[in-house]
Amino acid sequence: MTEHQLHKGKCTGKERLIQAAKMLTEDCPFDEITIEEIIKLADLSRPAFYYHFTGGKEELRTELVNRGLLDHIPTHDTRLAILEAAVRIFARSGVSAATLEDIATEAGVTRGALCWHFHSKDDLLSAIIQHYGPHSMLRPVIEQLELDLQNGVPLDDETILRRLAGGFYDGFTSQSDYARLAILLIYTHPQAAYILADKIVNGRKRITEYIQKRQNDGYF
Repeated sequence: MTEHQLHKGKCTGKERLIQAAKMLTEDCPFDEITIEEIIKLADLSRPAFYYHFTGGKEELRTELVNRGLLDHIPTHDTRLAILEAAVRIFARSGVSAATLEDIATEAGVTRGALCWHFHSKDDLLSAIIQHYGPHSMLRPVIEQLELDLQNGVPLDDETILRRLAGGFYDGFTSQSDYARLAILLIYTHPQAAYILADKIVNGRKRITEYIQKRQNDGYF
């Protein structure tokens, strides 16, 4: 990989992040670049990244495309567009008050197209939990950690835990609507909240096992 050096000068934090992302895309596709790599090259913190790009990497992607620094924005499929719209509407209006018509309008699709993918709000809630749950936020981080370990990359406990914590931070910061919805479900839809809690427990199993093993080995 090319050794990159960012010339900061009088650049604002936002410009440094944009420059860093652009440099990194010279070596690999945007989707493979991590926020950790961007902030490291820009010499900024994770909170600083989200101060400038509250929508996370997707907002940064849009900025790069608008400036002509990146070729295109991937086309979201209809199902994903509906899920994203449902999260926004549910978080804003509440599940009970939201209607399928509201969600279809927000997604820019017809009610018929929505119902082809999801027959009810309950179907939507189940799909949202599957797609956005904390387990899905951490999956790519865990998979990358396992790949690094298999390839002999030296990783100490602190590095591993920091990367896991960073994955949680990125997920909840860029998906604030989902975080609000998750809290709302606890009080309004206990069955959906139970499913979410079960996903969280199952999703963190590998993390728990790792920590327990390190404790048993006397490292913690």
